Amino acid sequence: MHNYKTLTTILLAIIFFTTAGTAYAETERRYINDVSQLSNEKMLFQLDSMITGAAIEARVAFPDWKSSSKSKASLIWGYVDDATTYYSLSITPGHADLSDSFDKPYIEMTVSKHVGTDTETLLTQKITDGIAGGPNYNSIAVELLPDGQTDIYAGSKHLELVASLNTDHPTSGSLGIKADGKINVEEIIIEQTPSPLRDVATTWTPESIKAHLLKKSATDPVEGYWTYLDRDNDDRYARIGGRYRIAIIGNDDGTAYDIIYLSGGEVNASAWKPGMRKGTLTPTIFSNHYNLTWFDASFRKMQHDIHASVTQNAIIELSFPTLKTTIRLSKEPMDSE
Repeated sequence: MHNYKTLTTILLAIIFFTTAGTAYAETERRYINDVSQLSNEKMLFQLDSMITGAAIEARVAFPDWKSSSKSKASLIWGYVDDATTYYSLSITPGHADLSDSFDKPYIEMTVSKHVGTDTETLLTQKITDGIAGGPNYNSIAVELLPDGQTDIYAGSKHLELVASLNTDHPTSGSLGIKADGKINVEEIIIEQTPSPLRDVATTWTPESIKAHLLKKSATDPVEGYWTYLDRDNDDRYARIGGRYRIAIIGNDDGTAYDIIYLSGGEVNASAWKPGMRKGTLTPTIFSNHYNLTWFDASFRKMQHDIHASVTQNAIIELSFPTLKTTIRLSKEPMDSE
């Protein structure tokens, strides 16, 4: 998004233990440059199912701006179909009273809530500052913030905040652009900020994990229940965030293992639920040695310069060398379940 705050979500920097620094959920951005004109039609862009915020920006112009039947450009969000609730930001071009010698250009902006065939106007506003008149391009944008606030932006050269609304906006369904009449389109930008839960979500439950391990743990010594044993770490770099109990389960294609959280979280503990993915183990060319991917307590993904090893099929050691930290877990016998 241009010239205003991004949708980046700042999270606490807490890992299995806690490190100094700040974790970020990176905003994903998509540019659509292959659309030059829309005429009485709409384009929709499906959002991912697990996001915390989103935005859409479009740079548009009105080729028939002199026509008495004015065209309208709209950004829409929360759209599933015409029968369900969604929202729109619409603009139409205009000029001041013709008696005004400067004939200052403006755009008429309307924010609406649509429920089936009913439309509720939430806001109308005439915008004159920073607006290009005639057939020239203006940009409009809608930003959906995690706290439910919707920010509206407009401008010719620079986007400026023109309105903020507290709406029960959905960060699901589709964002889109709609043309009533004919509009020229120079660029469309779609942004979404992934939920930190997206990468840790699985379908595993304590019951399905137990059923799986009763069948597989006897044939694969890595699979099973593992419980926190001890640690060796420098508190200047990291502090313990929990004494975890996890399950290690081979993934569907047999190329790696999923580390599944079960219990023991102490930092951000309420956010972690049994069945969430805590990490992955990917075998290397060395026996009982694995590349490690780890999700910290704030769901930040760690995957560089960390590894794991299994000793005597009884101890797994998770190593974070740059944080001067090693965590060991011991394998539980299945008959303890």
